[in-house]
Amino acid sequence: MKIFFKFTIVLTATILFGCVQGKRPKAPTNLVATQIYEGDRLAVSLSFDDNSDNEESFLVYRNGVLVGTAYANGSMKKFKGTLSYADYIDYLVVPDAIYIYQVKAMNEFGFSESNLDTIKIESNPGPSIPFGFDAVPGFKKVKLTWNDTTKRAISFQIFRNGEFIKGLESDQFMYIDSSGIDLATEYEYRIRTLVYQDSSDFATVNTKTMGQWQAIWNQSENARGYNLYLIEEGIPSLIYSDVDTTFFFKRAFYPCAMVGAWNHAGEGLTEFVCAEK
Repeated sequence: MKIFFKFTIVLTATILFGCVQGKRPKAPTNLVATQIYEGDRLAVSLSFDDNSDNEESFLVYRNGVLVGTAYANGSMKKFKGTLSYADYIDYLVVPDAIYIYQVKAMNEFGFSESNLDTIKIESNPGPSIPFGFDAVPGFKKVKLTWNDTTKRAISFQIFRNGEFIKGLESDQFMYIDSSGIDLATEYEYRIRTLVYQDSSDFATVNTKTMGQWQAIWNQSENARGYNLYLIEEGIPSLIYSDVDTTFFFKRAFYPCAMVGAWNHAGEGLTEFVCAEK
């Protein structure tokens, strides 16, 4: 009789515990499937909101087949925000296909309802042409700039007049070409994106470096010499100091300058003037 009474109490306690704690988790919501690329590798990234506080894991289905388990403690999933999980990535997808994804929350008492999203995988467009390719001539150099709007580039290749001159990493969007640059010379620059073995079409820009500028001024009666200053962004820089009154600007842009006559008493400066284009 005592044994029966003890058994009845234990059984009743188990039933009560199950009634209070034995709840299946609530279903995830806002499931979003997004086509992505990691380099040239096609994949689908899934994100969703977690609406439960008692789930142990999430089950991910593709076209009705279980393809992954994401644990609620984050060991297989990055935590994003207070109640949002992201970055379950499915690599086993192919272009020109339609996939239906479902996510269920699970604990020891069962499964939630599933949230569903459908995605059509587009064909791999290949590497994109660098955007906004531009060339600005400088002093025996050319500054090249561009951008990569798709963020898929692995590297870039730059060509000058048809010859390869430089390879750059994917996070570099500027290059200064200063090797073998001549004055008053036309150059064609081309750039393309590389994604592993694939390459984009070329972006092309043409530029011409400027020739020499000649500065001439009148002699001062009591001058012992002259200083010539180049004005860049309003700041004068001394580029010449001698007794001659003629100087050739070996600069590849349109300069502004001023001259100063000097003797033992000091220096007198002219107003600065700018060369016409």
